[in-house]
Amino acid sequence: MQLEEPDYIRSIRQYQDCSIHVHLADSDRQYPGHGQLPFDEIIKIFSELGYQGAFTAEILQLPDQRSAAENTMRHMAPIFSQHYGRP
Repeated sequence: MQLEEPDYIRSIRQYQDCSIHVHLADSDRQYPGHGQLPFDEIIKIFSELGYQGAFTAEILQLPDQRSAAENTMRHMAPIFSQHYGRP
């Protein structure tokens, strides 16, 4: 969305009824927190809209699969805890 939508925040709100599974990746397709996207703002909006579906990381496995997964959780767990009450 960040690349193709002029205002991805507006698009999240506009298509909230269609959202059943959300893929997360940063602006460089690497793990969240590695690029420029404001994941706190993005997850806050999903939470405010009542989204209860799945969030998954769809990222490049860099520098390796385990590190990418660990870095994703390190960055996203506090954000999910803040907005959903659980990591």
